[in-house]
Amino acid sequence: MKNILLIFIVLAAYLGQAQTVDQFSYYERIINDSYGDNAKIYSKGKTLRKFGRNNDLDTDVEEQIWEQGGFEIMATSNSIDTMSSSSGSDTQTVTIEGHYYDADNNLIFSIQTAILTGQTKVTLATPLSRATRVYNTGSTDLVGNVYVYEDGAITAGVPDDAATIHLFATAGNQQSSKAATSTSSTDYWVIVRVKFTVEKTQTSTVDFKVQIREANGVWRSQLFASLAGAQGTYQVDLTNTPIIMKPNSDIRVLGTSSTNNVIGGAEIGGFLAKVL
Repeated sequence: MKNILLIFIVLAAYLGQAQTVDQFSYYERIINDSYGDNAKIYSKGKTLRKFGRNNDLDTDVEEQIWEQGGFEIMATSNSIDTMSSSSGSDTQTVTIEGHYYDADNNLIFSIQTAILTGQTKVTLATPLSRATRVYNTGSTDLVGNVYVYEDGAITAGVPDDAATIHLFATAGNQQSSKAATSTSSTDYWVIVRVKFTVEKTQTSTVDFKVQIREANGVWRSQLFASLAGAQGTYQVDLTNTPIIMKPNSDIRVLGTSSTNNVIGGAEIGGFLAKVL
């Protein structure tokens, strides 16, 4: 028991929250009372943190907080099956995290590796319906940008149709930067912190919005925030009033700015709870 407690104190510290065993029990009680599921944070033993950045937020047009820009068009089947780099020099191994649909349309978590072949298409071993993170696990830096997408026409490794793109990893970051993810059919996500950022050199204000979509549902807004560049960072502490994300659900952060060409970012953090 002491070892388990120590593990979760460390996990909590990683998220910057003063969590206790009683706090985890409280989250589990909320899930049970609200949704009738017996879900355990201890059994899962995993934190989850998703972060993203949009380098070109504009006025009156909402966009997702990810480096690809615009909106991700959510796949309705396991159609995310291809990747490529914008550089012919990239032959590294990358890791792709995401989910695929099973026969009952449940989201099943998947983590796989694949080897880039420059600007030539590579077919993923496990086609996905959700692609949430791609990162370089090779021994050399990426030279180009890496795209994970639904198979279609490409030019120099870049998909011609932006609507087919689901992950975009820049050479500068060596991984994707996407403030969005999904939960599997067996996991709840207890979100205890959301952080927003605006580039300090900019005087603009960005309006942020956190949205969740449950299975077969629509996007519903859960949290709003406005942040000026002079403030830099704004963190929302949800320790005592967590956002509970149900299994088979999607989450994303949107932003719109008071002026054009503004850089904004977001981060979501919390604990996964496994349905027993």
